[in-house]
Amino acid sequence: VDLLLMQKSVASDLQQHNNEIKHQLATAKKELEAKAAEVANLKETVAYQEREVQRLSAEVRSKEALLQTLLMQLSQSQMTRPDHTQEMKSKEELQRLTEEVSELRRKLYRAED
Repeated sequence: VDLLLMQKSVASDLQQHNNEIKHQLATAKKELEAKAAEVANLKETVAYQEREVQRLSAEVRSKEALLQTLLMQLSQSQMTRPDHTQEMKSKEELQRLTEEVSELRRKLYRAED
């Protein structure tokens, strides 16, 4: 009789331990799934930011090319000296583009960080 009670007690203890392990596994699985979803979201965010960096880089290159063109036009116009109104417009456009390029670079550096 004592042996039977002892076997039942051991069986009960093992069942309880088994249930605890199952609970721990279920909890760990939920935590792992949550982390996997978090990683997927982070990957999506990084991909978006990489696309944004590429877009800003292209925009910077485009503005820099336009800036170079205007610089060349301005230097040529200073050699020929047409009228000062056009020169002032060119200088204003040049200043505006320089500021735009600087702002785009700041955005690009922030996006790269």
